[in-house]
Amino acid sequence: MTGAALDVLRTQFVSYNRSTGRTGCLLYQDGLFMQMLEGQREVVTASDGQGQERTASP
Repeated sequence: MTGAALDVLRTQFVSYNRSTGRTGCLLYQDGLFMQMLEGQREVVTASDGQGQERTASP
């Protein structure tokens, strides 16, 4: 993935997370992503739009 493509994704994630009241960290290495989300439990565990529930640690 190019640096430009990663910049586009970052911009999209920042905008979406701000609009939903979340913050977090998105990591990318060797073609894999890992995302850590912070926010109110109800917001973080809400459906991600892909039919999968996100889970938060207690």
